[in-house]
Amino acid sequence: LTIPILIPFLTYNKLMTECESINISAMITDQQKIDHVFLAENRIVLMNPPISITVPGEGRLNKEMTVEVQFMNPVKEILRDCSLTLSGSGLFNSEIITRLPDLLPNNRVRVKFGFVPYRSGERTLLVDFDCASFRDIKKSCRIIIRP
Repeated sequence: LTIPILIPFLTYNKLMTECESINISAMITDQQKIDHVFLAENRIVLMNPPISITVPGEGRLNKEMTVEVQFMNPVKEILRDCSLTLSGSGLFNSEIITRLPDLLPNNRVRVKFGFVPYRSGERTLLVDFDCASFRDIKKSCRIIIRP
């Protein structure tokens, strides 16, 4: 027997900043045989919303390059207090933190960042999306910086 259960985002969104899984328990009693009680338990690991990073090819040492980051609000609630943090050894001297406007349901934010790499070789760009509803939605990509 399968019984679908919908758990609204408003029920668990405040807890998402602390945890990435939900434990669900359901107890069912057979109406025909009341002494037959069934218990089902399941742990659901929440999926992170996707972040897209676009880098237009290879970079050059000490030459400005651009990266584009896209994020789409996957829930039916407004995401508030949103920010993007970019970091990467040899790419940025320090983290770049950008505050974003509130993001309506199913809306997408697209941000372009310019930077000047100061080390050559294979580098890793890390993007971290945070908002009041969830934290540490991360994505990374590899960038080759030529001398």
